[in-house]
Amino acid sequence: MFTIAVFLRVLCGQALSIWPALPEMASPYLETYTGQHVFYDKSVGACIARMIRAGWCPNLITEPMMHSFGNLGVLSHLARLPPPVLNTPDEHRNCTTSSCTIHNIADARAYRASHVHPTCRCEHITPPLDEVARLLSTHTEYNDDGPIPVMVFDGSTLQVATAVEGSYLAISHVWADGLGSTTEVGLPRCQVARLASLAQRLVPETGAFWVDSLCIPRAVDLRKQAIRRMARTYENAGAVLVFDESIRAYCSRSILCLAPIPFCRVM
Repeated sequence: MFTIAVFLRVLCGQALSIWPALPEMASPYLETYTGQHVFYDKSVGACIARMIRAGWCPNLITEPMMHSFGNLGVLSHLARLPPPVLNTPDEHRNCTTSSCTIHNIADARAYRASHVHPTCRCEHITPPLDEVARLLSTHTEYNDDGPIPVMVFDGSTLQVATAVEGSYLAISHVWADGLGSTTEVGLPRCQVARLASLAQRLVPETGAFWVDSLCIPRAVDLRKQAIRRMARTYENAGAVLVFDESIRAYCSRSILCLAPIPFCRVM
């Protein structure tokens, strides 16, 4: 069905370009072009089925997302792309359209942040908890416009500063990739040094960075205050860097890495 639909779309498109004045030429073309027709719907289903057999995560290629492209040519291209694989070809076998299981943390109590290199055994370092708590405790009852704590690493210790709009790096990441933590626990020194190095490159005027693993404490009240300021944290950042091993795995073998696309940088 998918192959026939793509073939008919090409034929109908050619016919429409030759006889644009004939009203009966437009209808067949639309049947293979928009998501409002059964031909397109069936093609989307066939594309999803093929991609799942190839190892794609069902949570990534849901019907609403695939329908949003509205173009069989794009779907045809997507159906031929290899899935990003982190560990094994069948790693998404237990995933559903509502969740990706490889991002789940099976035992939160046993979770430990990873080192930059598997052989590294450097110590964890933490920022001053009282400084983070002081900034997060500064707020009004009805309008939480309090200060946002950010980190500055001098090569030895972590220092807490107040975020200034446009002058810090905000880091987003997936905890399952090994960078999760809280202010009280901190991160391995090697990870802190890596984040600080990236911040120095992207916001060289301050080298300051925000990451939940260091800037959000475990204490419930402080955690709530930090989460309430999350949208403003990313909105006011001078740059936002996304760490995602799925994107990294795909981009590391993709020609897209040759293009200046920020989210495809392999950091």
